[in-house]
Amino acid sequence: MLVVLSTIIVWELFVFLMAMLFGLFNLRVLKTKKVEIQLGISILSAIVMAINYVVAKIYEITVHRYDSYNEIPWYEETGLIKIYLIIFLLILGASIYKYINYKKGAGVEDVFLKKDEYVLHKDFDLTLNDYIYLPNVKKYAIYGDNVIVFSSEAPDVEVDATFILKKLDEKVYECIAYESRETQVSLLYIFNCITSWTIIIAASIGVVVFHLMLGEYLNTPLGDSLEVLAGSLVMYIFGMISIKLIKGTKGIISIIELVVGVLAIAAGVSKFVEFISMVF
Repeated sequence: MLVVLSTIIVWELFVFLMAMLFGLFNLRVLKTKKVEIQLGISILSAIVMAINYVVAKIYEITVHRYDSYNEIPWYEETGLIKIYLIIFLLILGASIYKYINYKKGAGVEDVFLKKDEYVLHKDFDLTLNDYIYLPNVKKYAIYGDNVIVFSSEAPDVEVDATFILKKLDEKVYECIAYESRETQVSLLYIFNCITSWTIIIAASIGVVVFHLMLGEYLNTPLGDSLEVLAGSLVMYIFGMISIKLIKGTKGIISIIELVVGVLAIAAGVSKFVEFISMVF
């Protein structure tokens, strides 16, 4: 049971990490210490999953030997935990790489810019200013001769804000976080808030549901309803992410992605209604 509980906690920490990296929290320490917190969570997660793997392996060898995966709880089988361990070791490797590169650069500085002192651009070029940067950067800003690249959170429009910057190269900075002096009340801002938080909440619930479904409730009436709920959450998250990814883009692919996203969300809602009817 401790293996299951600790595994759920590790995945919930991963969900928290994703929320933090994309700026869902307003606490300054979570904005300015992203790299350090990411490394700490990655180390803790890898250690916990390594311990779980060893415990499950010992339990499998010394207590139970089964030929059928479905005859034993998932946490007594090392197959899935081994995959989890590999995933979190890869995340740890990426976090160490990010931390090392972060420490190589200059220190963090706060720069206050008024909305008429910089211009946001969404057509990011990977070779911008001859500096090859992260492929997940979708937006950058130019102020004077300097360039700010946004790899996580970014304003939707130009606003008066304090940008927390990390120097990457000559006249090229990464925006770690920003604190707006203006209240963004646009429909796009509201949409971003709603979709981001619902994705995180759905993912948090999904982690628990998935592991309960694979545990003691497998092949039970409750397990069947949890399977429907898991499908609902997956479809909803997929639909929301699909829409967020194509936000601000144009073309036939964007239209297709939008339609797919809407259909996935509708299917998720339909399955959630089915889950409610099964439970009540």
